[in-house]
Amino acid sequence: MGSGSKSGLYYSLIRDNSSEIAAQSMLRISKFSARWISTLGLSIGINDVTPFVELSQAKADLLKMGYERCDEMIEEFNNGNIELKAGCNAD
Repeated sequence: MGSGSKSGLYYSLIRDNSSEIAAQSMLRISKFSARWISTLGLSIGINDVTPFVELSQAKADLLKMGYERCDEMIEEFNNGNIELKAGCNAD
């Protein structure tokens, strides 16, 4: 089934039939897999994919620092204090 293989299921379906047939087969396999996994009692809930508080805070802090640095650079540009790189101009 994997990618990059000329002997894979989906490559063979596309080569021998069409991309529509391969897409239909992907849909059927995904539905079958989801039903089979849920029948076994395995499931993935929203709590399994929701980031924990510390991660959300770290992300917010990182974004805040990035936005502050962007604001500083914009202010430097507006004041004419940014040193242009070779071959660049202010336009």
